[in-house]
Amino acid sequence: MPDHGAELIGDADIIVVPGWRGVDAAVPQRLIDLLRDAHARGARLASICSGAFVLAATGLLDGATVATHWRYADALKARYTDILVDSASLYRSHGRISTSAGSAAGIDLLIEIVRQDFGTDAANSVARRLVMPAHRTGGQAQFLERPVPVAHQSAIAPLLDKIRTELQSAWTLRRMANECNMSLRTFVRRFTEATGVPPGEWIVGER
Repeated sequence: MPDHGAELIGDADIIVVPGWRGVDAAVPQRLIDLLRDAHARGARLASICSGAFVLAATGLLDGATVATHWRYADALKARYTDILVDSASLYRSHGRISTSAGSAAGIDLLIEIVRQDFGTDAANSVARRLVMPAHRTGGQAQFLERPVPVAHQSAIAPLLDKIRTELQSAWTLRRMANECNMSLRTFVRRFTEATGVPPGEWIVGER
């Protein structure tokens, strides 16, 4: 639970929206005004998962490409038609505003912010402390080679979420390919395009 109220937004150098109460929940005008004022004075804004709806409500993302959890991508597109929604990338930046996909991608984004502010050694140290890889630390390497459709027949993104919730399970290539309704060859190619590494290496890194 927070130990201070929204008044701290006025003093913050970086403000992270870690999620929102629901895609259909309206964002209070006071919060919108506080975030706009913070951005105007030079603060950085970031969101994790459904927090993108809050930043989108400020209008500061109009014309930008933003990331959010693949489950919320269609709703975000429908509600805020002036932004482009990237449901494949782990995170995207637009000036001093960054958005990220699900919770794990939010950690990727925050480690990247540490890298920008304090350098690679500091970011690697944080990643080690969190027991997670620091292999996605910035630049175009962060972005996927091509979008991963949410469609069932090529659902790489939902598979990644499922694996993360069952990391100790026996994730064979055949099982993963079946989850995506793909042949083994197609699955390995699509997975590597989406994550930058082969399936086995990705799972080891997540574990």
